[in-house]
Amino acid sequence: MSRFLIITLTILISSCSYLSGPQITKNKSVEIFDSSNSKPVMSSNISKLDDEEKAALAYLSAQINTECKNGSCELTKALGFEKQCGKEHIAFIKEYFDDFRKSDCNYMPDDSVSYTWYNEIKFNRLGEYMSFENQISWVVDGKESSEKEIRKFEIADGKVSEQKLLSNYQY
Repeated sequence: MSRFLIITLTILISSCSYLSGPQITKNKSVEIFDSSNSKPVMSSNISKLDDEEKAALAYLSAQINTECKNGSCELTKALGFEKQCGKEHIAFIKEYFDDFRKSDCNYMPDDSVSYTWYNEIKFNRLGEYMSFENQISWVVDGKESSEKEIRKFEIADGKVSEQKLLSNYQY
């Protein structure tokens, strides 16, 4: 009788894992910008990102402007949103980031006295974790500076959240 019970439990456990299907882990690396030019060039690789990954990139585009004029920015347009901080841009981010507010979105045209832009963005994903390795530049009162940063995100229950780091240089 105990052997019958062990066989039955083994079959039951095996069939449960079969019915739930294989666990798929997403792993990918995508270069978003071609950094060989003095200004970044949008990469067709954005189309390789799924919606959660695009939401994280839209979140970044809301904070750092890139090639902006007449109310729109090239990174935001490459994601499919005509206006930087427009209704569609904000709504898409809020769909994935519960704590995002319209006031978190910035728009500074490239001809402003002070503005920021991405020189390079590289995306990496391992399972439910994403990271963006960025080269950011900015101009304040005519003086240009730049730095590298790493931004990390986690996906859980269809939502995305940024993981705060003590240092931008951790990975």
